[in-house]
Amino acid sequence: LVYSFLDEWLYNFHAFDFVANAITIEEINLDKWTVVSSGKGEVMDISRHPQGMEVKAITYSGMRIDEKKGRVDIYVVVDI
Repeated sequence: LVYSFLDEWLYNFHAFDFVANAITIEEINLDKWTVVSSGKGEVMDISRHPQGMEVKAITYSGMRIDEKKGRVDIYVVVDI
């Protein structure tokens, strides 16, 4: 579910040049394995968003999810 969520937001960047500066998770349904989210941001503008390295893909490699009391820490390796 984490992989799919991140991959969808990466798709929004590559397909629509959408750069999110805030993402709100509105609903997580673990029974149906769905996430409903919305993002605020703007269209990529190279004069305002200088590029260093570009994320090409989200990977499962090294992905770790640590559930703790009151929080969840997620570690993700990306392909650049």
